[in-house]
Amino acid sequence: MKNGKAVKAGKYKGQELSWDLRAAEKTWAGWATKPPGMMGLGMAYTSRKLQFQIGDYAAMVKDPRMAGPFMKSFVVMGRVS
Repeated sequence: MKNGKAVKAGKYKGQELSWDLRAAEKTWAGWATKPPGMMGLGMAYTSRKLQFQIGDYAAMVKDPRMAGPFMKSFVVMGRVS
């Protein structure tokens, strides 16, 4: 990311990650067809259906500069899958 825009993308090749989110394949598939809202993500996080291995969910949702792009990433995933 640079100035709020994605400038590079690619497959994971062992590089250090800023975020590592884990969920069941079925959960990701559901989000690819119908992106979750903030409430849906919050419920997934509190029920442990979505786990942050790396990254801070609480800090992200409290900061609109991070929360907005994070939510939009789920819409993009649906377009790419």
